[in-house]
Amino acid sequence: MACGEEYPHLKSADDRYRERGLRIISISQDPSKGVAGMLAQEVNATFPVVHDADGEIFKLYGIKSIPTNVAVTREGRIVHVAEGFSESSLEAAAKAALGEG
Repeated sequence: MACGEEYPHLKSADDRYRERGLRIISISQDPSKGVAGMLAQEVNATFPVVHDADGEIFKLYGIKSIPTNVAVTREGRIVHVAEGFSESSLEAAAKAALGEG
């Protein structure tokens, strides 16, 4: 699944888990800075889209392929990493971040 194709799923997860304290954040390295934001707007997403022009966020979390889903607790602890995208990996990441998986 291409990065843009996961936006409806990210929005759905953000809608489901936001009230429980989990937030989805999209981090893009797309050279054309506005593309990820436009994709999020197309699905009426309310999660933030961050542009990582220099790759520092990708380096910090060891992201080597796109898309990658990383679940990070409020304390900054990485609890789940999944390269590629599937709804099941997104659900596993959400549950791990909430301490349920």
